[in-house]
Amino acid sequence: MNDAHYHRTTDATIARNPVPGPSRGHLAEISPGAQAGTKKPKSHDDLAFEVFAVIDDRSLERECFVACLQQQCTSARVIGFGSIADWRASSCNAEERQVILHNIGSKSLADESVRAELRGLVAQAQLVPVVILGATDDVDAMIAALECGADGYIPPCVHFPDIVEATRMTVAGASFLSRASLMALRNSLSQAETNSVMPEMFTDRQFSVAQALRRGAANKTIAYELDLRESTVKVHIRHIFHKLKATNRTEAAFLLNQMTGWPADPRSH
Repeated sequence: MNDAHYHRTTDATIARNPVPGPSRGHLAEISPGAQAGTKKPKSHDDLAFEVFAVIDDRSLERECFVACLQQQCTSARVIGFGSIADWRASSCNAEERQVILHNIGSKSLADESVRAELRGLVAQAQLVPVVILGATDDVDAMIAALECGADGYIPPCVHFPDIVEATRMTVAGASFLSRASLMALRNSLSQAETNSVMPEMFTDRQFSVAQALRRGAANKTIAYELDLRESTVKVHIRHIFHKLKATNRTEAAFLLNQMTGWPADPRSH
């Protein structure tokens, strides 16, 4: 991200990548907040939009969220709606710059009906940015929201000032993901890559022997655990050495333990 721009906030990160949608721009990266006293925080009163449309079918949660958000940005109107239909039927001036914060609560984006509702909202919103407020840090939920056309997914770990900053970025054409979501996504992709490589590297029997080898088991122990002849174990270990380009058991165990994606060893419990 050579041309990434940085904006001060507390715990939010946005990565520079295009996201499909009618008004999608690039993502910028927000770094952790500056130390106290180094720079005066930027006011939220100069936001480039005029209306926060908060959609949440839970009355109490919606009213509390609207009140807290209004305190964060006094120059914009924060309006609560109980449903997408209520927002669509509202008298908000079409000329006003809006952003939609859709709080799905405990609803799961793994549910096709929830995804269909979100796609419908994005289609109706047209050029109005849509940001999803979710109740989980789940990577699949984050990806599902973006695939449905949302401009961002904000998990419950994000604080109110960061929600305002993330919303401001979406209005500017960005798409928001929290730092925690990006790290979880990176780990998920790394895990998937490792899990796809390891079965190709070893046969099923070699994999079992390698798992015992990485915890330092002796040949006799491996033979007993896997119901093999000790001579057969030695042959498998020789093949493992060759694939790892290792010269001894210590080096092989070290290289094997550098790999991730191993199944949990029941002996560790």
